[in-house]
Amino acid sequence: MPSLVEALLAGPRGRRLCLEFAQRDEGAAGVAELRRLLFWAGRRLGPRNGAAVSAFQGRAAEGEPDPSIADIGEALAAVPLPVVDDVGLMHALAESVVWARYWQGADETDLVLERAELLPALGRVAKHIADSPATRWWTAPSGREQWRVAFHETDGRAVPAPIEPAQVLSSWAAAFADERDRAARERPSDVTANFSGAWWSTPPRRLLASTRRVADLAPVGLGAVEDDLGWTAAAVSRGEIAGSPRIYEISDADAWAALCARYPLDATAARRHDWYRATGRDGAWVIPDWPRVARDYDAVHLTVAAYLEAAGRALPVRSGAATVIAGWTPDQTYWLRDAPHAAGTSQWWVRDADTADWFELRGTGRFVVVGLFAPLRAGDSISRKAWPAHVTLASNFRVTASVSDVVAAMLTACADSGPLDLHFAGTAMFGPDHDVPVRLVESDAVRALHHRLADRLEPMGGFVRDEPAYWRAGYRPHLTLGPGVLRRGHRDRRLTSVALAELDGSTATVAATVDLPAGAP
Repeated sequence: MPSLVEALLAGPRGRRLCLEFAQRDEGAAGVAELRRLLFWAGRRLGPRNGAAVSAFQGRAAEGEPDPSIADIGEALAAVPLPVVDDVGLMHALAESVVWARYWQGADETDLVLERAELLPALGRVAKHIADSPATRWWTAPSGREQWRVAFHETDGRAVPAPIEPAQVLSSWAAAFADERDRAARERPSDVTANFSGAWWSTPPRRLLASTRRVADLAPVGLGAVEDDLGWTAAAVSRGEIAGSPRIYEISDADAWAALCARYPLDATAARRHDWYRATGRDGAWVIPDWPRVARDYDAVHLTVAAYLEAAGRALPVRSGAATVIAGWTPDQTYWLRDAPHAAGTSQWWVRDADTADWFELRGTGRFVVVGLFAPLRAGDSISRKAWPAHVTLASNFRVTASVSDVVAAMLTACADSGPLDLHFAGTAMFGPDHDVPVRLVESDAVRALHHRLADRLEPMGGFVRDEPAYWRAGYRPHLTLGPGVLRRGHRDRRLTSVALAELDGSTATVAATVDLPAGAP
């Protein structure tokens, strides 16, 4: 098994992690210059088109900087390296994972980092990282404590109900065979053709997957996800491994190749176009036959070190075939049989819109549900005195239930909801002192949604309304008139989304949103 330094330098994700760690501190001496050189060097690289780029393509346009690989190496070697800590490592890991892409040619910076002339400068960073005790878990087997992440979809889809692993594997085998046969019949024989399909090599994604959590940071499965679809909220649950499950440890590239050699499944027709673009290799491809793996193992775990060494590379297996680690999250364990049992209540995490960092909504227990004309994102924090234009669907309430449970209740109430069309009627004065101007709303659909929300929220533990008179028979849909809210005109409008917000003093933090169907104009 390679050392951690060797692993970091062997793979595109490892080299990118070294770069991201070195340039983490934007204000450090030389970081701005390093980034400038990388930008202009990247502009000189031609499209990969499936073949590894070994030299710069073309020349810099007149007046453009024209850095050499030696210039970049000197700049990287001169950057002072930050102290190694959990925060810096997770940031660099997440940034490296973001740039993994198997459906097109490699990112230009990844191509620059392939150059052998940069190995000494990258090696300095790799050794600095590898010498830290904070990286010990990168080579460790699957941990006893595991964290599952279920990302929130804004289209209102609930988290799929668990399915027996055997059923998932059986369905996957049939679907993959159909995909492979159809690809052999219908996809172009030219490997350079602009065609893309499934590109991942993970076990079936309906299986439960988990990662560990380091210190008090977000679980790895939240912040280090390939092909991130822009999720801004997720349910996170902790589990504990019972007994001694048989876990196949993918500790390095050879361990993955050995798994594919022992349980080979031909994937040439289904993967060749994407993996050619990603690796530059044309030939036979294999992935593990996951139902066969499940006969001998309960789970499969990919270490961080193996991911950084091997992800995105064409790894030889045998008889001229090769394979690729694609679509995995570092430190991910896929459970082919029984999963870790749940321990504790589910947590709700949201993503800060400015920093992209994940944080847990620990739950003040006080919420509101509103309909919006312009969408907000989960994680957005706003002053309660400066709400954007909205229609309150369920006024302020308290519960002792978890944020995840409240989100689930909102999703169920909104399921299959049609467009929420509004007709504005007259104005009125609301509030205890009758000093809050509002425009009244006429909408049977809004009233119906309010009652569905009440049906789901009222049975929850500790449920208490701030103002019972504003619920059920006393519910009067309205648009609160404040700064930036039109007082006249727009007699008919349509809500575009529903948002659940957690209330904490003068601040409201969006926990989750659901997009509403557009419907006919």
